Parts: sequence; C-alpha cells; structure tokens
Amino acid sequence: MAKRTPADLNLQQLRVFLVLGQELHFGRAADRLMLTQPYVSRTLASLERRIGGRLLDRTSRRVTLTPLGNSFHVELAKAYDELVRTMERARNSAAELRETLVVGCTTTSAGPALTSLVRDFETSRPQYRVRLHEVPLNHPYQALRTGTIDVLVLWLPDETAEFALGPVIEEQPMVLAMRKGHPLAGRETVSVEELANYGIPAMADVEGPSSVEHALWPSETPGGRPIPRVGPPCRSMSEIVDSLARSDAAKPTSGSVARAHAHRGDLAFVQMDEEPTLRLGPIWPAGRVSNAITALIEVATELANQPSRMPGERADRAGCAVRDLNPEPAD
Repeated sequence: MAKRTPADLNLQQLRVFLVLGQELHFGRAADRLMLTQPYVSRTLASLERRIGGRLLDRTSRRVTLTPLGNSFHVELAKAYDELVRTMERARNSAAELRETLVVGCTTTSAGPALTSLVRDFETSRPQYRVRLHEVPLNHPYQALRTGTIDVLVLWLPDETAEFALGPVIEEQPMVLAMRKGHPLAGRETVSVEELANYGIPAMADVEGPSSVEHALWPSETPGGRPIPRVGPPCRSMSEIVDSLARSDAAKPTSGSVARAHAHRGDLAFVQMDEEPTLRLGPIWPAGRVSNAITALIEVATELANQPSRMPGERADRAGCAVRDLNPEPAD
C-alpha cells in the first residue's frame, strides 16, 4: 500500500482546522461547520498525525493555537482562499462553455410544466443551459422561423409540415373566459356554438397552425355560424382580459390561464363542452436538428412518461382546478 503524504489532505480537513483556528472552541466550530463535535475532534487528530505535530493546545478551560498551528493557520488561510477563487473561476469558465438553448414560450404556456422541463434538462444535461424567451401571443412562431429561438413550448397542433412536434408534457382542458355576470357564467358547460351570440375579442394578426388557431380563435361555430370579433385588436393577454371584463365577448383558453387570472374577481370561467384538451409540448422547425434540441426532446419524453403525468390525470386535475375558480357565494 502506498504511503499517504501531506498532499493527500482533503479540503474538509483543512476547512475544519481553519474554522477551529478562528473559533478556538470545538462546539462553536462544529455548529458553524454543521458537523458533530466528535467528528471535528477526530478530524483535527488525523490532520495533526499527517502534519507530524500538535496544532492546537486544548485544556478544560481554553483552546489555543500552538506556534506550529498559528503559522500553519496563517499560511493555510491564504492558500485556501486562493484555492476557492480558483475553483470559482473554473466553475465560471465551465458555465461559459455550456451550450445555450433558447426556448420560447408565451404568457399562456409559461408555467409549472415548462419549469419542470427546463429544470430536468439542465440537471440531467449539465453541458447545456436554457434561456427563456417570451414570444408574442399573436406571432409565436415567427421567432422559430427567424432562428431567434431554438424551440417553442406551446400548444401542439394536430399536424404541420413546417414544424416538428415533441411529446406532450401537459394536457389542459379548454375553458371559456368571460366577465362576471355574463349570461353564460352560471352554466356548468358551454359550447362553441354559443360564441356566435357573443363573439370573441379581436386579436391582431393571429398566425399559427390551423388546428390551434381554430381552437383558441374560432372564426365560425361547428354549425357554420360566424363568430364576430369584438373591440379593437388585442396584442397581449392583459389586453384580452381587459376586453373580456368590459364586454359580453368570451374567449376559449386553457385552464392555466383561468387559474392565473382568477385573482381578478371580475372574470368567470366555464368548462367547454366537447372541446379537445390543449396539449403542451416542444415545437421546432422541421429539418432543424441539433444535439441540444435532441437532448431536450429526450428529457421531455422522460417527463411525459412519468406515471404521475399521465394525460388523463393531468386533464382531470386541471378541470377540477378550473371549476373551483367560480365558488358559490357565501350564505
């Protein structure tokens, strides 16, 4: 067996001695290090054997540094501080070398599912880091086309030749948002067909795959009745919500949007009848593949396959949360 040398000292031993030399009290040092006092004592004894001399004099009343311990403590403090700085510089350099993946989202798709995806991705693939980039509600796909973002996490369309679609990381029910006191607000469920009587807020230049656009911004009912646009064109969620609160217009949206705006108190949300769930997942340009995108899709697939995130359970939990947003008034 090779003989151990002073070079085999570990940072834990050195840290224990530095703190002991500052506190000159084994109990306080142990508390500061969040270690047990016996462990601190054993560590000091091991260090002294390695050094070959006593570093501390310990009596029933006081603890003092020996001359050897004092000189070692002064020199070690300087070397330890420089070592910590060296490690920090190395960490910063490693962070700079990590490849950045720009992930786009809208105010409607940012939420716990996206946070879980980013967290799991950065944890399991430390060579990458994510920078989130919010894209406009009415032009969410333009940033993909121009390369401003690498991946967009948004509601997945049924199919599209322009974009590749990743796995579903969350499903949410469709709900209808409207002002409190709206004629439809007291209903258990509502149908898209009834939107022809009230209209939806106008939105400036909505673009996207037809299936998602039709679900969130329908132009006509299943029966073929036109759905009018109400008010000036909106460009953000806050403008949409304000339009709803000041008119009889109603808007199909997701359960997460309903929960995010429940605090207003002047809006109501009703489950939509016979509407498909909204499926959240990654979208990227077809044919544009990179190692980072491939890695993100792998993590998204792992997330989608977790038993606690089965689509049926997700939709059911979201639906219950939405129904609870409109409590009965107190007696």
